[in-house]
Amino acid sequence: MEFSVVKKIACPVEQCGHFGRTDNIRKHLISVHRYSEAQMQEFSNSIVYSRAKSRASGVWKCPRAGCENLCNTQQGTIKHIKLKHPGEEEELIPKINFDKTPRQEIKVVQRILRRHSNPSREPREFRYKCPFEGCTDTVTSRIILVYHAREKHTTPDKKFILQRECFESEDDFKTWFTARKLETNAKFCTRRSNSDGMKRMINYVCSSEGHYKPRNEPKFTCKTLDGKNCTAFVNVTVHEESGAHSVIACFTHTDHAVKPKYVRKKSTKPRKSRAKPKLENPKVEQVPVTFQNNLDIDPDVYDGEEEIEYNQEDQDLAQDLAQNPYSNEIDQNLEYVKSTLGHIDEFIEKLKMGAEKNEEILNISRKLQGYVNEIVDVANQYLTAKEIEQVEQHIEEEDVLNEQVPKVSSFCQLCRLPVSPYENLIKTMDSWHNCYNCGVRVHEKCFMITGKDECRSCQYGMYVKILDA
Repeated sequence: MEFSVVKKIACPVEQCGHFGRTDNIRKHLISVHRYSEAQMQEFSNSIVYSRAKSRASGVWKCPRAGCENLCNTQQGTIKHIKLKHPGEEEELIPKINFDKTPRQEIKVVQRILRRHSNPSREPREFRYKCPFEGCTDTVTSRIILVYHAREKHTTPDKKFILQRECFESEDDFKTWFTARKLETNAKFCTRRSNSDGMKRMINYVCSSEGHYKPRNEPKFTCKTLDGKNCTAFVNVTVHEESGAHSVIACFTHTDHAVKPKYVRKKSTKPRKSRAKPKLENPKVEQVPVTFQNNLDIDPDVYDGEEEIEYNQEDQDLAQDLAQNPYSNEIDQNLEYVKSTLGHIDEFIEKLKMGAEKNEEILNISRKLQGYVNEIVDVANQYLTAKEIEQVEQHIEEEDVLNEQVPKVSSFCQLCRLPVSPYENLIKTMDSWHNCYNCGVRVHEKCFMITGKDECRSCQYGMYVKILDA
């Protein structure tokens, strides 16, 4: 014989059979059975009586003539007088002992006990339906669903087994849970989680269980939900004080297939190396002249050509040259240019490694075009044609370079940004390349874009890497 919870009662109308909480029963009596105020007062008094009986205590009655209101506490009766009988003086509120309470209200309690003990009443609809085709059985819990599947739907491939585990900490549980998911190629999602202060219950169910409910727009997803229940589940009980985790689980799925491509696994493919390719050192025959002190090469290799070095006068002259008034702004923007050229390096690496689709190359090319346009805008803003002309004219008048050195352009042949050996005049990139035939200079970044050693200006000489002074 089963007893109902105190919070749920039966409808006092004979042959109704409605069963629910007190507030819902009140609404049910007014809307369905059209109870009057007197009948509702009688029903409320019966609820108060049932509570008094369960507590073995009395009830408090309203002292006003003609009012039959009952309350379980004296404070409740005082509140009733202030709401229903305002402006009247409070009198001594009489208390009715349990034995003097009318016996009529016992019907509600008796109907509560008969509600579950009546064998002729049909059982309520069970929640979990068997997901196997041709089976119409329903059960009350997921654990019973596993027992049902083990008894009637077991196959050599699928044996529905319940596992019971206990872990001392959350880390131990997560380690075990992750290993089990990888072994069974299963994915779970949290269905519900609740707590009562002492322990916390977490329910995990199969991710393929449930229905797909579209919102405003249709969602294109690779996962199909057929609305059927699945026997795979994990119920976790977390004890707040000790931190222990009690687990009862089943990792055997029903008829739906677990698709491996939907399961997250660690990739076994080797990662592509993003290391920048190292530039090979130029051969000695390709370096006829050196323009820096830090390149010490035997001049006999160049068939009698003498090594040219900057003398002390040239270095002093370079320090005496006037600085550009926009040098600080140029420095800041050149830092931006360096970061932008880093994107160009990534573009070159992707081209070298090979892209799988032409669309990807097209998108990268468009981004590269935008980066180059930004570089040109920065250069045009802070380096006007007049300033460039003044710098070149000043270098020619002072005759900074030795006459044996071919005439050298102070700006990159490709991007037109400055490339000067004088640090105090205009700060440039870390290194640059020089054509030994016509003297045209290009940045190392710009040189890497072309990937060719032949000079684009004279198409005769070759670019040689020179370190910045």
